[in-house]
Order: sequence, then C-alpha cells, then structure tokens
Amino acid sequence: MKLNSLDDLFRNELRLLYDAERQSMRALPLVAQHATNPELKAVFESHVEQTRVHVARLERIFEDLGEPARGRNCHALGGLIAEVEEWFAHESDPAIRDAGLVGKVQRIEHYEIAAYTSARTYARLLGQNDIEEILQATLHEEAVADVRLGELSHHLNVEAHLVDQR
Repeated sequence: MKLNSLDDLFRNELRLLYDAERQSMRALPLVAQHATNPELKAVFESHVEQTRVHVARLERIFEDLGEPARGRNCHALGGLIAEVEEWFAHESDPAIRDAGLVGKVQRIEHYEIAAYTSARTYARLLGQNDIEEILQATLHEEAVADVRLGELSHHLNVEAHLVDQR
C-alpha cells in the first residue's frame, strides 16, 4: 500500500484502529472469564462495552469520511492478544494469573493509547475537528481504563507477591 499523504496515513491508522478494536472486542470477554478477582473481572467486562462504543465511533468516522468501515489487519494487537491467550494456558495461583492478566491487558491499552494519539494528531493537522473530538473522547476513555488497571495492578501484584511468601 502506497501512502502519499498525511490523509492516506490517517486513513490507514483508522483502519488499523478499527481492526484493533474489533480484535479487542472478541478477546476481552475471554480475558474476563479467566480473571478471578471480582473487581478485575468487572473492569474487563465494562471495557467490552466501552470497546463496542469505540468501534461504533470509528464506524461513524468512516461514514463522515465517506468510505466504508473496514479494517486493515493490525498485527501488533494480534500479537498482544496472542500473548494473553498463551497466558491462559499457564497453570498458576489465581493471584499470579490476575497479576499477569492485568499486565498483559495494559500492554493492549498502551498500544491503543499510542494509536489514538497519532490518529487524533493527524485529524487535527488535517482540519478534521469533529473527528479529532471523537478520537480525543476515545483516547480519554482508554487512558482512564489504563489508570484503573494500574491501580488494580498494584493491589494484584502485592497479592501475587504474597503467594511467594507462603
């Protein structure tokens, strides 16, 4: 694929994000099933609903741009999800499992934060103010989710460390 302009790069980034969000939407319910900590499970389950909203926003953006919503295979997110799926196969204490899950899902959040930051910046430079606002709203929600996971991570990591002390 030849990218000749910032607009081409912007649309390519949107296609990657669309695929990434759709991959996340399929993976997060499995992640929630494997979580044992009720609070962590609830965060994962609520993020599934939030991800549906993100997909719908991207579909609206594509509509605003006058093109069909279609993704471009996001290999980066596919790799991060593969790591999560490999984690499911490990036998471990529930505290260790949850600490590992939260860390792996934070990697996904960080990828999405970086991708939305780039897309938002491209929209701003291209004068796509309405789209910039939509992307900023999603970026904010991803950042809030990451902070929440970070808060849980501290607690879960302490619990995992206590397993070592037994």
